[in-house]
Amino acid sequence: MKLNQITLAVFSMEAMVTFYRQIFGLIFRKEEMAGYTLFRAEVNGFDMLFCPAELAGNDASSNRHQLHLSVKDLAHLMEQVPKHGGSVLQEIVDHGLYREAAIRDPDQNSLVLRQTIF
Repeated sequence: MKLNQITLAVFSMEAMVTFYRQIFGLIFRKEEMAGYTLFRAEVNGFDMLFCPAELAGNDASSNRHQLHLSVKDLAHLMEQVPKHGGSVLQEIVDHGLYREAAIRDPDQNSLVLRQTIF
């Protein structure tokens, strides 16, 4: 099995696109579907698609998804999160071989960020 795409139902499209662009460096392209604008970015060989929650039929108000992401510079990302509409759930914790923290994106999805220490 290979993951080809993950689709996130998004309520605050502009804030989410800006956040993921600024924090993770994603490059989005617009797509139109059934009168809605969606945004797609390639992430390490698979697509991440931001779909308007209305089109997806999703009315959950928070934490519809939780992503676990490996990052290169956790401390820098944690400084950037509040500047771009996210919030910190858990500050950086050192686990020896890796450091980990948790944040929320502008749509209130939680993300666990991990940096491996060599």
